[in-house]
Amino acid sequence: MHSILISGAAQGIGAATAKLFYQQGYKVGIYDINHEQAEQLAQQLGEHAKAGFLDVTDYTSWERALSEFASWAGEINILVNNAGILYSGPFEETNITDHHRTLDVNIKGVLNSCHAMLLCPI
Repeated sequence: MHSILISGAAQGIGAATAKLFYQQGYKVGIYDINHEQAEQLAQQLGEHAKAGFLDVTDYTSWERALSEFASWAGEINILVNNAGILYSGPFEETNITDHHRTLDVNIKGVLNSCHAMLLCPI
């Protein structure tokens, strides 16, 4: 059975992706900063779904999530970098902290995942 780990999978596009792959017979990793919501979706899907906490901005969180999911699933065949945030409104009206957070999640989060996936012993 193939496996897929999806970041930001507790709701929206990530949850829809998890449901689609689950229906196709994959073991699905539903990883999100909102662990409670991820757990609810995993329970709804069934025994071939696993929820986990993941803060994409934290490299060690990626290492732990990848190791945990690989141990449970046996391997990781697909990784979907779905986690992302968006603050809407005029650039000058968005505070600098929100701009930094957007970069941390949307850019550094992907960098963290790719690096961890390539270098973690899984």
